[in-house]
Amino acid sequence: MASKPDPLTHASRVKALNVSQQVDSAPSRASRVTQKFLTDQQVQFLRPQQWMPNSPDDVLCDYFLWEHLENKLNKRRVSTLSGPSKDY
Repeated sequence: MASKPDPLTHASRVKALNVSQQVDSAPSRASRVTQKFLTDQQVQFLRPQQWMPNSPDDVLCDYFLWEHLENKLNKRRVSTLSGPSKDY
């Protein structure tokens, strides 16, 4: 059985790479609890109010970009906040 992803680890990786987290508008990601968590972890993200409504440009990200970024991000284990900057 696969282990559950650790949101704190993911938040640290996103913050370390100095990128913005873009998530879809699924209820679990648009909830106040999730937005508060991301804010508390100082992760930059687009709030639901900032999303483009039904943009066809978003679809390309679903098929290529997110998997590509995740593969890059997960290639090496991050032990410090400055670690990823050496690899990318």
